[in-house]
Amino acid sequence: MLSLVRGIIFLAVVGVCVSTDDGSQQQVSDSAWTTEWAKEVKSGGLAEAIAGAMNFEEGEAYLRVARQELPGIESDLSPILATLPRNADSKFDAPSVRYALHRFFVRHFGWRLKGLDPMGERWNSSSPTRVAVLETIPKAVRAEIEKPLAEVGLDEREVAVMGMTLKYLIHSEGKNKLRAAFKASGLKLDEPISEEMGKRLILSYMAAYLLGNDLSKMTPAHMTALLKEVPELYPGWTLAANFTQMMLASRRGATTQDGRRADMNYAEVAYIIEEAEERYGRYQNGECLDLKRMLVDLEVQGTGRVQLRDFYKAGLNGTWQFTESPGYLRELGALDTSVPDSKRVIIPNYINGYSNCIGATSYSDMCCISECEDLMAKLEVALASPAVLPEDVGKAIEALPSSTVPTRILPTVLRQRLTAIAQTNGGLVPIYGRLFAQWMHHAYPRECPFPHLSGTTNPKSLDDWAAERSIDATPEEMKYFASRRLREDGPLQLAPWIDEEELPTGALDPEDDSPVAWIWMQCLVSFAAMGVFAFSMCRTASRLANRFRPRKTASPLPTSASATTAKTGRTTSRTSASSGTSSDMLSV
Repeated sequence: MLSLVRGIIFLAVVGVCVSTDDGSQQQVSDSAWTTEWAKEVKSGGLAEAIAGAMNFEEGEAYLRVARQELPGIESDLSPILATLPRNADSKFDAPSVRYALHRFFVRHFGWRLKGLDPMGERWNSSSPTRVAVLETIPKAVRAEIEKPLAEVGLDEREVAVMGMTLKYLIHSEGKNKLRAAFKASGLKLDEPISEEMGKRLILSYMAAYLLGNDLSKMTPAHMTALLKEVPELYPGWTLAANFTQMMLASRRGATTQDGRRADMNYAEVAYIIEEAEERYGRYQNGECLDLKRMLVDLEVQGTGRVQLRDFYKAGLNGTWQFTESPGYLRELGALDTSVPDSKRVIIPNYINGYSNCIGATSYSDMCCISECEDLMAKLEVALASPAVLPEDVGKAIEALPSSTVPTRILPTVLRQRLTAIAQTNGGLVPIYGRLFAQWMHHAYPRECPFPHLSGTTNPKSLDDWAAERSIDATPEEMKYFASRRLREDGPLQLAPWIDEEELPTGALDPEDDSPVAWIWMQCLVSFAAMGVFAFSMCRTASRLANRFRPRKTASPLPTSASATTAKTGRTTSRTSASSGTSSDMLSV
């Protein structure tokens, strides 16, 4: 019934008009492509329904991307989904969808999407349809995702469609900014530009992205100033610039025209930027591993922890990265306070925390890619089930080395804890649960983060935290902790074990769940709209057969209204973020 309603509504819309960015209504000819398009939308699945709620041009572009990318996204999500439970309809509920998509984006791109990342809360604290980037699209488009998720959940294909849609919208924001940069530079989208100009735009985009600035608000003078100052503001710029050059060379090759480099165009620049956004997370992750090695050198006997004293000693001795305040570390979930007199920084929680994120859009942050994601990816393939016998988990782990843990015979205590987890879950170990994540931290203390109980931490980006208080500890605080004497003969303090399970399953929190009444209201509005369209179609049928007014090519997807402040990550100065100020050039 729902599919029939979608199809009827879309036929009415396409038969009459298509909205454009200026709000006008564009008449559509009753041509063959309209019939084929309507047929595809009516008989298709979620991707076609989403496309049908867009105007024709945007919907056509969306489906083109869907056909290219859905098979790969489906394949990448398949191992994760194989280890998640299904509901009574053999589909995935909202918390499981949120869990799977968050893992997908972090694992493959280092992206933490705002509204998808749990930020210290339970997975069912918010629906995945509340992801910030979905707020940029019309309600009718968003409803095509919300309705099936609220009614019966999503199947594997539909989860992949939602992931592809989020990725498509993230890239759309970048394209909108690039179009604005073309306009500000006096360039036209349909005319060629020199390779030098293309390179300048790509480098400007990367610099703005890494510093959290909005390229669409920059004039050519701002771009010039940005490229001049970025090496000082972002010490890792040489790596980023080399990566950009590599992407450009890979795309362009040795193409020449009459003995010179061929001109570029908007489509080619947009393609390179899109590829850079997707690949840079993995490319720059070497910096994260370097940071990890520095902390492992300070580690307390294989615990995956560094005494706060030693953390600040390194900061005072020139390792300027290690300067976050105890309050910020605690809210990040990177500070172990289980032994009050011996506070310790948790290595994987710190590395993968927001203080080490770089690059930002209005809807996502680029952060370190947890080494635990690669371990879990291999484990998901090996186990391929939501719940597994503890002995099967043990065998898989024994054959799974990490960068610091070799293949081994599991210690008795780890085997006993696996058995205990199974006893509280019907004899099987749910590998998507909090207790198993905690077990993985004990098995791989330097790679897998400690999963705090929901609601006990409140992770915030550097910008958000800096808006309220200082990110860094004061020199006096650092000296105080660095000078503290600890017992050298005391017992070794291992990671704590909190015997409380949390699973990404069940209903959403009542205040967040989309009510059935809302869904019916959407249906009533849709039927009312269908009636208006039908009346209009009767009045204009004769003209539609003979007239076709060309449509503008502007994307209907709105852009972010404002730029974020300058990012300050593991390789940037925290001066601006800590003080809440930035240079005039970066405040555009």
